[in-house]
Amino acid sequence: MTMKLFGVLAVAGILLGACGQFSETDNKQSEQVQTTQKTSENAASQQVTSKEKEITGELVFNPLLLGIMYYDRDTGEYEPYIDDDMHHQQRIKGEDELYIDGHSMDDQYRLLRVTADSVEELHVFSPREGIFPLGVHEDKLYVSHYYYDENGEEQEERRTIAEFDLKTYELIDYTNVSGLVTDGAVGVEKVYYAVYDEATELFTIMSVPLDDKEATPIVQQTNATGDNVLTYGDTFFYEDGDTLRSDTSDYPNEPDSFIHGDSFVQFYIDADQELAVRITHLQTDVIQREENILGVRFEPGKLIVVKSEETVEIDV
Repeated sequence: MTMKLFGVLAVAGILLGACGQFSETDNKQSEQVQTTQKTSENAASQQVTSKEKEITGELVFNPLLLGIMYYDRDTGEYEPYIDDDMHHQQRIKGEDELYIDGHSMDDQYRLLRVTADSVEELHVFSPREGIFPLGVHEDKLYVSHYYYDENGEEQEERRTIAEFDLKTYELIDYTNVSGLVTDGAVGVEKVYYAVYDEATELFTIMSVPLDDKEATPIVQQTNATGDNVLTYGDTFFYEDGDTLRSDTSDYPNEPDSFIHGDSFVQFYIDADQELAVRITHLQTDVIQREENILGVRFEPGKLIVVKSEETVEIDV
């Protein structure tokens, strides 16, 4: 699990403690979800649907719980769609519907397509390999790639980044990337990634060209205080305490921050200990905020913010 995931899960503990909206019904998820198998030329594909009824509510993503959530406004039901504390989902930056689902104990990762009313399994990655998404460029997904032995222990010396082809499902490692790689982002021509230094507890931001798997990594920034890396065109941002810095502008740092389209999207816990989102439109510097939210979805050009009593659409 990456350093950023540890930080987000710590915030998730606060959010879960304050939320109080999860159902206590035993075996609720096993009564709602069944898996039906489909086959494809490249991999087995799987459609997750309700076992007893069609989804009458909707699916949203809560980034600080690292989970796809089921919400039914009529009943007030709000709970993880996959009812297993060991499962976590990460949205793939730059994509509207793609997520990586991972299991913390069995080290099994999957590529999912999630809409308001369905979850489709697109690909199952090789066992004992951790897949942590950095971002997408054209039809390629770039990831932090971890390897585990038969006992579940990570082989840290093998940690790297990799390119995953979203059409052929081929996964190719970058051969000269090394160190404790954690988070990163994808730019126009480069993959930016953070490498953790256990001695200083700081990060070095490195980069490699998108199209050269054997390139020598280049140092972009030293002494970053966290591993969140963002890109906007040819500009990259890194963590410096409470600030996300670049050569051209600075923004406040939040537990989950990323750039989607022309918008700086940041999730955080508000004064009432509820999930909130702040969107800064980079072309105009106009800021929009929504508080007390349950989750979000991305649709082409829009962020769908779901609240208990209303749904808000924000252009991004």
